[in-house]
Amino acid sequence: MTAFDTYLWSSCVWTQQLENRAMRQLEFNLTPRAEHDGEAAPWRYRFTKNALVEELDGNRHVYGLWESLFGCWIVDPVTRRSYEIIPTWRPLNQNGVWRDQREIRFHAAPVYRGTFSPRWRYEANAAFAGYFTGIPQVTRSLVASFEHLQWLGLDLIWKECRFAPFLDDELFNEREQFVFSCCALADATVRSRAWRHEFVIALMTEKRPGLLGRLSRLPCSKATLRAIYKLGRTPCSKEVYQGLINFVNEHPSSKVFRHADQIPPGTISVLERLPRELLQTNIVNILLRDLDLVSGVAESVGERLQESIDHLAGFFAVAPTKLKTAMADSLRRVRDVDQLFSYLDRWENRLIEVIEFPPSPVRTFENLVPLSSASAVREEGRLMQNCLADLIPYVLQERVYFFHLDGAVPGTVVLVNTPDLGWRFSEALGVGNEPLPEQTIDRLHSLFNHRQD
Repeated sequence: MTAFDTYLWSSCVWTQQLENRAMRQLEFNLTPRAEHDGEAAPWRYRFTKNALVEELDGNRHVYGLWESLFGCWIVDPVTRRSYEIIPTWRPLNQNGVWRDQREIRFHAAPVYRGTFSPRWRYEANAAFAGYFTGIPQVTRSLVASFEHLQWLGLDLIWKECRFAPFLDDELFNEREQFVFSCCALADATVRSRAWRHEFVIALMTEKRPGLLGRLSRLPCSKATLRAIYKLGRTPCSKEVYQGLINFVNEHPSSKVFRHADQIPPGTISVLERLPRELLQTNIVNILLRDLDLVSGVAESVGERLQESIDHLAGFFAVAPTKLKTAMADSLRRVRDVDQLFSYLDRWENRLIEVIEFPPSPVRTFENLVPLSSASAVREEGRLMQNCLADLIPYVLQERVYFFHLDGAVPGTVVLVNTPDLGWRFSEALGVGNEPLPEQTIDRLHSLFNHRQD
């Protein structure tokens, strides 16, 4: 038994003994009080022998204690049937200490449909402080960097105690992205308990490129693994891992990753958006060197770059072959991110004027004017105070088409090309995207959609 194992075992035993004595002597019984004249959502927390039971606004969650059967279950209040979930909210801070419950549970919805009083918040925090205290501090610290995968990390350690020293070693050697990537690629948070037990064994025993390949269903090599290690110290999305593996497999420019100290996850999103003909080594170098898409002010720059590349990719898809070749040749002369922005703007403006707009896909009536050129679309956006000009690439790809509705209440009419039904009326909006009269909408719907049904 290693020193880490001894420390972990002794911490577990000490914590369990202390918690068991506390549980027998004084059980939490946090009952709700009527507040706000009956407007407060109903809530209650209570500890049983094996779990913390939360009853919140008609929903019941059962949190199994660490020393008994760790996990989280939702209980149907009507049928009393339960099913397990892996919570994806982040219960712990970077030091492994539990966070405020309102911040954890309702951060994405600050105005919750139920009103929760300050007393609820106080008692919820007290209940979960008692709950997480039962988990050894060293264990909580190990999963602190897991963000939305924190509960999954605790679950894997609880299932297999050897995973704790394995994870400690991965964190020390900055290889935690292997664990994160496998969890994301496998959708581990929605798998069964039995599957997760086999999964944690595979993480510790299988050859890493082979496991990554099996989970991603793509060929993976040691070069793939080295690139994944460079994605930072927090989990990325499944799309980032899948995109990185695709890029390493398919494009020669990925060799520049060998010399990079870090690969910002946002860079992968940009590379995924670029047409393959424009994915050149100098562009990959620029993104790695000049554009930190992870931190600070550069995050907004990264978003603007992604938007510009999306527009250019739309134009590139319908550009003549001769222009595609010219674009690729011109891109080779770009040397930094400022020149890259200039390149994107210059070619977008040129392609807008060169590529012929498609004709109206449907027969129109007297007051409906097709916007049959880029200048017409831009002018419509200016007059109607909307962002129509940003959607010109989709018109060129024949995914949408726009019309101006000339009448007492002017409007912009949008048709969408659907896979099954062809061109269909989507929406019509007035100046500043204000809704048009319901009668006008019904007429447009009847003219376009009913005529084609």
